[in-house]
Amino acid sequence: MFNLFGKIFLWFWGTMLVTAAAVAFTTAQLGGAKIPPMIERAHVQFVEAATEATGVLASGGVRALGRWRDEHGTRSMRLYVFDPAGTEAFGQTVPAELRRFSRRFAGDPTPGPMRERRGMIVHAVPVPGEGLYRLVMIFQPPHPVWHLFTFPGLLVALLLSAVVCFGLARYLTSPLLRLRGVVQALAGGDLSVRVGPALTRRGDEIGSLGRDFDRMAERLQELIESQQRLLRDVSHELRSPLARLQAALGLARQRTGEQAADELERIEREAERLEELIGQTLSLTRLASGVESRREETVDLAGLLRSVADDARFEAAQGGRTVTEQLEDFLLVRGDPELLHRAIENVVRNAVRYTSVGGAVELSLRRVDAQALISVRDYGAGVDRRDLERLFDPFFRSGEARDRASGGYGLGLAIARRAVELHGGDIRACNAPGGGLQVDIRLPLSPADSRSGQDEGE
Repeated sequence: MFNLFGKIFLWFWGTMLVTAAAVAFTTAQLGGAKIPPMIERAHVQFVEAATEATGVLASGGVRALGRWRDEHGTRSMRLYVFDPAGTEAFGQTVPAELRRFSRRFAGDPTPGPMRERRGMIVHAVPVPGEGLYRLVMIFQPPHPVWHLFTFPGLLVALLLSAVVCFGLARYLTSPLLRLRGVVQALAGGDLSVRVGPALTRRGDEIGSLGRDFDRMAERLQELIESQQRLLRDVSHELRSPLARLQAALGLARQRTGEQAADELERIEREAERLEELIGQTLSLTRLASGVESRREETVDLAGLLRSVADDARFEAAQGGRTVTEQLEDFLLVRGDPELLHRAIENVVRNAVRYTSVGGAVELSLRRVDAQALISVRDYGAGVDRRDLERLFDPFFRSGEARDRASGGYGLGLAIARRAVELHGGDIRACNAPGGGLQVDIRLPLSPADSRSGQDEGE
C-alpha cells in the first residue's frame, strides 16, 4: 500500500509519538500523588503572604509594602497596589483583565474584607492619611509536568517530529529512487548509465550497492559490446565467401547445364537465405550500436504503409493470403523513411508468413492523442502468452515459429523494435480476440501534425 519512503516515515513518526505519549503518561502517573499537595501548600503560603502584605500596607503605607515585596516576593505570586484614583502604585504594567477590574472599584470608599476570585486575592485597605488602597495579589501555582502537554505544545511537537522524520526518510530513500531510475535506464538499453559519485562516495550500504551496480553495468556493457562486435565482424567475414559461392554457382550453371539444375537451384536458395540472414544481422548490430546513420525528415505514414502493403500483397498472394488496409491520412512523423519502412515491413512480412492459408493480414493506421497507432493483425495460431515479451529479442522464435517451413530467423521483429525506439516510439504484441497475433506500433506525431489534430478536435 505504501512505498518504502512512506513506511519509513510512518514508522519513525509513529515511534516518536508513542515514545512521547509514554513518557508523558508515566510522568503523570508517578507524579500524580505529589503534585496536588504541592499546589495546596503553595496556595496556603499565598494566603498567608496576602494577609501579611495587607497588614504591612495598613500600618506602614505603600513604601513599607514595597520594601516587604522586595524581601518576600516569589515567583508564585504577583503583587499590585492601586491608589484611590485607580493607579498602580509601583508603576508596574497591569494586565488588561486586571486593569478592567481596577476601574470597577476605583472611587469606591468602602473598605472590604479580603476575598479570593479565580486565584486572585483582592483587599480594600485604608491607609492613614492617604485613603483607601486596593491590594491585589495573583496566585501563580507551579504547573504539573502533564500541563506542559497543551494543545499548542502538542501541535508544535507533532509538526516538528513530522519535519524531522520526513527529512530522515527522504535521506534514506532518495538514493534508492536514484538507483531505481538508473536500473530502469539500463533495462531500457542505455548501457552507459551509471549511478554517479553522489551514491558511490557514500560510506554506507547504499554506497556499496551503488559501486557494485556500476561495476555490473560496466561488465554488461563490455559483454554486450563484444557480442555486437563479434556478430558484426563475423557477418562481414561471411559475405566474402558468400560472394565467391554465388560466383562459383553461376559458373557451375554454365558448365553443367540441366544436369544438376535442381541441386544448383537448392544451393542458390540457401545462399540467398544466408545472405538475408547476414544482412539482417548487420542491420541489427548497426542499430543496437548506434552506428546506423539515419535521415531526419517528415514522413507521411499513410503513404509509407500503402507502399509496404503493396509489396506484402505480392508475397501474400503466393500463399493464398490477402492484405487489407484501413489508413487515416495526413499523419506525419519525423524520422528516417527507409528505417521506418524496414521496421514496418518486417512486422507485416512476419504476419503474412504466420497467418493461416486463405487468411488475411489487417493493416490499420489511426491517431491516438499525439501519437500514430499502427496495428498489424494476422489470423494465425498466435503466440504463447509467456513468449509475447520475448518476440522482439534477437534470434528468438516462438514454439509455433520454429518449424523451418515457416522461415525467418528471429531478427525481423528485433530490428523493428530497435528502429521504432530510435524514433521515440514503442512496439508491443498481444494475442488478438478470435485468434491470431496483433502488433501495435506507436510513434509520436510531428509537432505540426499534433497541432493540426488539436485544431480539428476543437
